[in-house]
Amino acid sequence: MKRAGGASLLAVTAAMVLTSCSSDNSESAGSQPASDATATAGAGETAYTEVAVGQPFQISNEEGPTATVTVVDIEIDPTCTTAYGTPTPPQGTNVALLLDVQTTANPPIKYISDAWFDELTPDGYTKSIPSPSETCIADREHFTSDPAPNSKYRGWILLDVSNPGSSLLMSDIWDGRTPPATYRIPIS
Repeated sequence: MKRAGGASLLAVTAAMVLTSCSSDNSESAGSQPASDATATAGAGETAYTEVAVGQPFQISNEEGPTATVTVVDIEIDPTCTTAYGTPTPPQGTNVALLLDVQTTANPPIKYISDAWFDELTPDGYTKSIPSPSETCIADREHFTSDPAPNSKYRGWILLDVSNPGSSLLMSDIWDGRTPPATYRIPIS
């Protein structure tokens, strides 16, 4: 018992010392530009960076920055083409994302696909996204090959979400870090 009390006293003392060493010159989180705002995670939660349509954000892996990505457009329940057959209906709601990607000298290992996304429901649950019927937007430009260094790409990704009021969580599945950097994109 005495040992636990000593450990508690040590922890309190360490916290006081660390707090007294902090600088008063830091800006508050509310004064950060939106592009730099990162959600802070509590115990057991994953942190993610909030991004909006038209707002460029940098993706990276364990070796450094890999690309700048911009969500150019989001279409909820896009009109499907039938030029390549009848698309399978979604389990929930189809959401199409138009992305602009500019790679660095160290590009992502694999191209961006639906596998890079999870759904964050309005009530805070993270869900895997089922594979959508790609024939729905088969007449649009897609990402189909691994990215080359210092190159520009623009393409559509189709996602099947359970709730169009959800947000998308995007992370590079080949990142190599645990957890990988994650970006939250509101759908609507």
